[in-house]
Amino acid sequence: MTNIIKEIRKELGLKQVEFAPLAGFNTVQQVSQLERNVYGLGLNRISKMVRNLSANGYQVSVDISVTINDKTIVIH
Repeated sequence: MTNIIKEIRKELGLKQVEFAPLAGFNTVQQVSQLERNVYGLGLNRISKMVRNLSANGYQVSVDISVTINDKTIVIH
């Protein structure tokens, strides 16, 4: 399974130490643990990260799609 935190960080060309404060994480250790799936990554944490990165000038957004009985609902 792809780790979204690591994918975003690498796409932005940032090291964990650079990424942590820009994304709103308290420590580099928190980023490392999330990248290693030590802790679960919920929608609230992803939303907070995207808001913080956007506020720091990065072009990041989140779209979520849910499919129910062949109907797809997209949340922006």
